[in-house]
Amino acid sequence: MKIVIQTFGTRGDVQPFVALGRVLRARGHRVRIATCERFREFIEAHELDYGYINNEVLDFIESGPIKEMIDKDKNSPFQWVRAAISLMLSHFGQAAISSLLNEFREQCPVT
Repeated sequence: MKIVIQTFGTRGDVQPFVALGRVLRARGHRVRIATCERFREFIEAHELDYGYINNEVLDFIESGPIKEMIDKDKNSPFQWVRAAISLMLSHFGQAAISSLLNEFREQCPVT
């Protein structure tokens, strides 16, 4: 079976899916992990296929006001997620967010 795992976030978000992918691969499945470009080497080092997602949104999250919100409000994720989405839309615009979603979709072609 071909399996695509899509994840977005830091290495701590990606690493558990790499572990899952390795188990699935060991059981005979073909596994692709679609995530930010910065994790390509890590994923391929574990003999999994890599699916491209750009780094723009993750770079913005890690360097801007969203990171400050996350660090400040660790116990109220729903509040910062709502604020983060609003900030990302105002920073990147709807077209950029749609483009990111399209990149996710491209990693799951129907065959």
